[in-house]
Amino acid sequence: SAMQLAGGALMPTRALGLLPPVDARPGRGLVGLDHFMWIADPRTNRTHYINPAYEQVIGGPREPLEKSFAYWRQVVHPDDIAMAEAGIGLMMAGTARDQQLRIIRPDDGRVRVLDDRGFPIFDEKGAVGLIGGIVRDITESVQAREELERRVAERTHELEESLEERRRAEASLAQAQRLETVGRLTGGV
Repeated sequence: SAMQLAGGALMPTRALGLLPPVDARPGRGLVGLDHFMWIADPRTNRTHYINPAYEQVIGGPREPLEKSFAYWRQVVHPDDIAMAEAGIGLMMAGTARDQQLRIIRPDDGRVRVLDDRGFPIFDEKGAVGLIGGIVRDITESVQAREELERRVAERTHELEESLEERRRAEASLAQAQRLETVGRLTGGV
């Protein structure tokens, strides 16, 4: 039997736990060390699949999430839990979603930014049977973008100050030229 992913792709249901971990296959399979894949059923609180790269990205063991899908709430930043829950609701309603959320790594307490591309997985009857996602750590790119935005804002401020200084200098020069003209006119009389 097979389950249908959002977008129409079929995935054999035997892939939901009967295949070896993705990174145990030659060529490391579908994911690398900076991203992982998960498949779960929030209705039963069961995680059907999570590959080993989870541990590298999240900074903690897979076992708590394998035992209880609700464990994700322990890792997601408290300010992002409502957004993550809304994303789960969208997938359960049959809609794929892409969201950025923050986690707090259990091993070192660092906050990381993740891009989680989630999707519903439909059963043979067309109903949402499971949900899944591919999660990628995008912390470095977010930090680089923020640094670039900071530099652009700083440079823009410097340019605005320079333009204002130039306007003042031009106004002073224009005033000096008017006074010189007035002085020549009155000196010639």
